[in-house]
Amino acid sequence: RSEKLYRHQDYGTVIMSEDAHRLLDHLKVARAHVIGYSMGARIAAYLASRHAGRVARLVFGGFGANFVNGMTGTDDIFEALSAPNSETVTTEVGRSFRAFALQTKSDLKALAACIRPVREAISPDVLASIRCPVLVAVGTEDKLAGSAAGLAALIPCAVAFDIQGREHMKAAGDQTFKTRVIEFLKD
Repeated sequence: RSEKLYRHQDYGTVIMSEDAHRLLDHLKVARAHVIGYSMGARIAAYLASRHAGRVARLVFGGFGANFVNGMTGTDDIFEALSAPNSETVTTEVGRSFRAFALQTKSDLKALAACIRPVREAISPDVLASIRCPVLVAVGTEDKLAGSAAGLAALIPCAVAFDIQGREHMKAAGDQTFKTRVIEFLKD
């Protein structure tokens, strides 16, 4: 029910992480476990970096070493989300993202607007500043995210978890991922 914004300048990782911070304030949540998947993990990283006391434990799903170099493939995703229909989408990654957005009844125009500003690299300094325990979980077939272990090595209190046989869009629903997240949050 939130307002949908359609201008690229209304988005960006820092802007969205501050939105999450304001949401915690609005809900009067002093400290929370935070789980982010893909773009959500990038937002969660900035939230934990900028507001360390607010994040107790952090889970990055679908967010691996490739994001340190900047997100690639966003042109295909943008084009797929902006396409007039699914039949005109020609790339595998584009089809995958569009199908997921349609399945979740997401606003394609808003998603297209927010995908471009979040393609920048995430600085190793931002990752090194995260002090809470972090679980980095990535599918072993996820070419978009890259290595969980490679990203975990850049974060002081991080552990890696490989989601066996899963690619980017299928890893989030994997039962072993869900089980590992619950175990991690109980520690």
